[in-house]
Amino acid sequence: MDACCCIHDCGVFDDNFDREDLGDNWSVRTIPVTGVWVITAGELTEAGNDGAIVICQVETATEEQSVSVELVDITNGLEPGIVCNYLNDDNYFFVELEHSGIEPSRSLEVRFYRRSGGVDTLLHSHLVPPLDADPVENRNVNVCFSRTSFSVSSSTWIAFWPDPDIYPGGRKAGLRNGSAAAITLDEFTLQNFTGEDSVADFDLCCVQQCHCIEDGKRFSISHNLILTLSFSGCLGNGSADIPLTWNPVQLHWESEVGLPAGIFDLDNRWVLKCDSSVCDGGPGGTFILTSDYDNNPNCDELLDICFSVDTPQTGFTCKPLIIEFDGTVWPDDKDNHDPCGLCGEVQDMSIAGGWSATVTEA
Repeated sequence: MDACCCIHDCGVFDDNFDREDLGDNWSVRTIPVTGVWVITAGELTEAGNDGAIVICQVETATEEQSVSVELVDITNGLEPGIVCNYLNDDNYFFVELEHSGIEPSRSLEVRFYRRSGGVDTLLHSHLVPPLDADPVENRNVNVCFSRTSFSVSSSTWIAFWPDPDIYPGGRKAGLRNGSAAAITLDEFTLQNFTGEDSVADFDLCCVQQCHCIEDGKRFSISHNLILTLSFSGCLGNGSADIPLTWNPVQLHWESEVGLPAGIFDLDNRWVLKCDSSVCDGGPGGTFILTSDYDNNPNCDELLDICFSVDTPQTGFTCKPLIIEFDGTVWPDDKDNHDPCGLCGEVQDMSIAGGWSATVTEA
């Protein structure tokens, strides 16, 4: 049963800014203004120069690109931006995101621009529905640029402009500050665009490296997901929600290490991956959920029996995204010794119960 496919060779460059200097992979431009781009505490900041851009010096294979960045603490009036199809300082496209207002009427305006001959032209603006937190913290935004569409999306919205009239040879991308206030950014990723050449479904405009496959259609999967775990049996009854974040290097979604999972407070990391790299019309794969207890090796036996490490999906839908996993109960013929001490040193593990997991978009 096809469920997913991932493209493992589209990544070109990623930067978490976990260092002191910007380095040779970036070029601070002086047109239209000179920006002050510095790394502080593992994040990239621009001091507040309206129109300042910094360009990644790594090029994509073609002019079609996917560029993402994490917006950090974006508050009222700030206007971070993403540059794509950069040919030179006078010719490129960019997206500007302006947060405005206060609760309950906050919003995010997304503006699409084409810079030609040094002149910026507004192509389209789109008002995203009111956001649910103030300030907007750590929001991942992804721009996809192809010959047929220029789109920008996050986990809860998408906007696009058709037929952008690309600049031949423009294979670089970067970041922009559109206001006189300082901005902070993180987790920059540059990819070759390998998505569908169509705008029939907005989800196909934007490649996120992994797609969900349903009824022959492919839908991009968000960088931010939620894993909901449910437990029952002698281990207790309850549930816990665990954030999963896309790792562009490992090409999977993962939780933080040591994040408490409700009843279980172990040093575990949850990983969601697709077991196929075929996204070119060939057969897809299935979703796999793994619990990695690096710091508790004595739990291997419990995990193999009760948690089913590398558990395959038992059901899924793509729109909305719902991926289901079922755990197992402890079998009757298993040794009654509990290696993790979760149910007591000696316990009838046949009543240990089981677990289930559901993954949805954040």
